[in-house]
Amino acid sequence: MQLTLSFVCLLLSISLSLAQPMQKVKLADGNIKLKVPKDFYQMTPEDMVLRIPSVRNPLAAYSSVDRMTDFNVKVSATQWRKTDTEIASRFFKAGIYNLFDRVKMIDEGVKTINKQKFIYFEFESYLAGDNDQPSDRKYNYIMYFLGLGRTLVFSFRCPERQKEEYIPVVPGILNSIKIKGM
Repeated sequence: MQLTLSFVCLLLSISLSLAQPMQKVKLADGNIKLKVPKDFYQMTPEDMVLRIPSVRNPLAAYSSVDRMTDFNVKVSATQWRKTDTEIASRFFKAGIYNLFDRVKMIDEGVKTINKQKFIYFEFESYLAGDNDQPSDRKYNYIMYFLGLGRTLVFSFRCPERQKEEYIPVVPGILNSIKIKGM
């Protein structure tokens, strides 16, 4: 009985997450279109600098209301040709493992979304805390698009404790990506 009740609660939470309303957004002069959850807000340039440390600001970044979950789109400094998928995939994977203290790879590969190929990595990351800082555990889903002379990076991350809440939402974001002219 308790197992049945737990299963029903799980199905209910998944169905509620699947029904999460999405909003369409356009980036890069309309060359990139995708959907993000309606309750995510667009980060200001100042917020991006504080929350997404990088040499280059993202094209766009969105965050949940509680500021715990982020989705962003960046142009990478590395340039790859579309034919470099295999070597680029190994390069990106090595970068992920170098960025964190521990990585648990859930899934990885190459997939086609709206007639475009993407390299993807789904993983859990762990960063050990320094001194009095707590450790940081995150669920991550990163996709790379090798375009004409530039690489686009689509990155979703949330605290590991919110992973189950967002696993049904992530495909709604990433499978909505449409890229033209690249």
